[in-house]
Amino acid sequence: ENDGILPLNAEQVKTIAVIGPNADSVMALEGNYNGTSSRYVTFLNGIRTYAAKHGIRVLYSLGSHLFKDRTSGLAQADDRLAEAAMYAEIADVTIACVGLDAGLEGEEGDTGNEYFSGDKNDLLIPESQRKLLKTLRESTDHLVTVIAAGSSLNVQEGNAKVFAWYPGQAGGTALAKLLFGELVNQSAHVQ
Repeated sequence: ENDGILPLNAEQVKTIAVIGPNADSVMALEGNYNGTSSRYVTFLNGIRTYAAKHGIRVLYSLGSHLFKDRTSGLAQADDRLAEAAMYAEIADVTIACVGLDAGLEGEEGDTGNEYFSGDKNDLLIPESQRKLLKTLRESTDHLVTVIAAGSSLNVQEGNAKVFAWYPGQAGGTALAKLLFGELVNQSAHVQ
């Protein structure tokens, strides 16, 4: 989905906030059927590399845990929401990197999947991320939501939504190019 916010204009955007538990996550790139790469480019790293070439400042916040109500056992609940809101308020555009990873979804009986035992309870992202997206929506009018997952999800928040799936080792490079319009719908040229 896109209300016109994408592609981003590198000449007009001066500050980007990259926020979310999947922003700097290798697991959000791999999924559960994967090899091991010698080098991974997370969503955050891909956006930082692209932004550096264009003089764009990048702010980063974890924002929330992938599924718990706090990012550290000693923290208070929702410990990173205020930081995420502050970055979203001062940025020209906010990229929220949310969704799942192979630790949260898999096939029934997947022994590596402790959270949902292989099956999702519903089509929603975890509550911690729903709170994060609500906070970001209240903090900015320019929200791009990037969803990493291997299955369908119902994500409501965002001026634009990019379903990245589990994009592999260079997923961050591909995402940055897509956000700034370098990857256009090339299939439109295929007959």
